Parts: sequence; C-alpha cells; structure tokens
Amino acid sequence: MRNRLMKTVSALLLCTTLAACNNTTSTTTTATPLPTVAPTPTPYAEMVDAENLLNQLKEVNTNVGTIIVYTAETDANQLLGRPGYYTSKASFEDLRIEQYDVANDPKGGTVEVFENTEDCDSRYEYLSSMQDPSLGAFGVNQYIYKYDKAIFRISYDITPDEAEVYHSAIDAIMSQYQPVEEN
Repeated sequence: MRNRLMKTVSALLLCTTLAACNNTTSTTTTATPLPTVAPTPTPYAEMVDAENLLNQLKEVNTNVGTIIVYTAETDANQLLGRPGYYTSKASFEDLRIEQYDVANDPKGGTVEVFENTEDCDSRYEYLSSMQDPSLGAFGVNQYIYKYDKAIFRISYDITPDEAEVYHSAIDAIMSQYQPVEEN
C-alpha cells in the first residue's frame, strides 16, 4: 500500500513539473528608470510678494522684528498698485533701532516689488535722486539694493557693516529668482 501511495505522489509531482515546464510564457520584468529632473530656479515672473521676501529675510536674520504689509489704503506714498509703481510693499523693524511707531511705520527697511523691470528702474532712479545731500531734511538716506523687479531699502540708522549683512542675505534670497550681480 505504501508503495502504491509513493507511486501516486510521484506521478502527481511529475505531472505538475511537466505542466510548469510546458508553460512558455515568460514574465521577465525590466525596471524602467524614472526620468531625472534637474532643479530649476523659480521663474522671476512667479516671484513672491514683498511680505514673503521679508519673511525669508527674517528666517536668516535675527535682527528683523515686526513686518508690516501695506495695502493701497495704508501705503503712505499712495503708490501701491498704481500703474508704473510697486505691486506689493512691506516694511520691517530692525530690533537694534529705537522704534516710535512699529505698528504703522517700523524703522529698519522696506521692500517694494514691481510688475516689470522698467517700473523698478524708474522707482530706483527716483529714490537715488532723493539721496542728494543738497536736499537736506527732505532727502532720503537709505542703503538701496535694486534687483530686476524688487528694491530693498535699509535704514541709515544701522552701520554700513550691518547693512552689508542684510545685503548678503538679500542677494541669497533674490538668487532664487534671478542671477544676482555684484553692486
């Protein structure tokens, strides 16, 4: 009986093996490599607004305090959103400077973002002309850093070395959106 059981099991194994060997379909799988995508900088046309730029600056400079974002109604210059002027504007408090009205007019710096390079250039020329010492109290003394579509203005209440720290950080931020040239 045992012999007969062994022959039956052997016959079943042989049939299963032959059936498996007879299968001519191959299921070889070849891994398809995923395409590699090189990181690309954010297009300058999609640059973030003034508030976001100052938030990035605050992340890397502990002297940036309160940030005020202006609207067309709160912009003291009444230029925000007007044709030929900035599309967003924000100011920040430098914690090393004595403040008088941080809630409305913090002393530290300002960033203005423009729709195009021409508007930015025009505003830069105007601000630069206001740095004329002959204007006396009517002049505006600031460190001004211009990019294609953004102008950063830093208060003269900080030293040139402290302003240069801001300048380096701003260059790093702006390099995400455009090539930064030495000023």
